[in-house]
Amino acid sequence: MRNVSSWCQGICKALRESTALQEYVTLSLSDKIRVREIKRLARLIAEVELGLTLLGQVAPGEPATSVSALLSGYRYGVQQLESIAVGKLFK
Repeated sequence: MRNVSSWCQGICKALRESTALQEYVTLSLSDKIRVREIKRLARLIAEVELGLTLLGQVAPGEPATSVSALLSGYRYGVQQLESIAVGKLFK
């Protein structure tokens, strides 16, 4: 089974400990809910940043909505990826 969460442990830890994220999450929440929300947001930020960085490296001209096509592995109409694949076939 592949591990899909270890890549972001360090990033998520740094985000969870950041003052900015802790201040963003409202203080009116109970401690348990606030900690869970901070963990959830840290993971979400790390995943979005990874997806956008990947998109910028692999298909810089594509919109952010193309990230899901890159990550899923299925063939969608991502023009940049189609041209890369065709180029590799004919080399």
